[in-house]
Amino acid sequence: MEGEVAQDREVERTSLTTSWKESDDVFRPTPAPLAPALEVFLHTRCKADSTIVLVSETVMAEIFTQLKSKGGTELGGVLVGNAFVDSDTPVHVVVVRRGLLGDNSEGTPVSLRFTSDSWQSINSKLLYLPEQERNIVGWYHSHPGLGVFLSAKDRFTQRSFFANPWQIALVVDPNRNTFGFFYGSEGLPARTITYTTEFPE
Repeated sequence: MEGEVAQDREVERTSLTTSWKESDDVFRPTPAPLAPALEVFLHTRCKADSTIVLVSETVMAEIFTQLKSKGGTELGGVLVGNAFVDSDTPVHVVVVRRGLLGDNSEGTPVSLRFTSDSWQSINSKLLYLPEQERNIVGWYHSHPGLGVFLSAKDRFTQRSFFANPWQIALVVDPNRNTFGFFYGSEGLPARTITYTTEFPE
């Protein structure tokens, strides 16, 4: 019986994939000559198939504030910004502009579920942003007191909905003031560069 169900699902999935065509308005990374500049900036050669995340300290502070608002309950949302891919090598750079919290999500101390209300709140927040800032580049959620890692469910979410190498996951432990970015279908750790948005006087 299980084999028949699996076979039916495989046929259904195959027929969907062969008829599916990506829309022209889907966000894709912008090609740019990144590797030479990154190598000078990072003082090291960029690994092929790697992803580097750029995020300001201000954006991270805002996300931490959001995720501390309900104490020991997991919260989350989507990350918006821009993504770039090197013209010659598969190196991606993702710039995180802000985090949009999914209101009315169902959270416990060890799990988070986005509801239809959560997605409605995210979509309405997106509409208030300038058009060039409406690109969803990933998602984020908290692990209060649990540390920074992708659980099995987190990896399923990443693999199912954020599988491209420029799509990222941010995990924050607001109790320990730690965070980490992960990328692609395997949820590999991403190199992260935080920067200040204010220049010293």
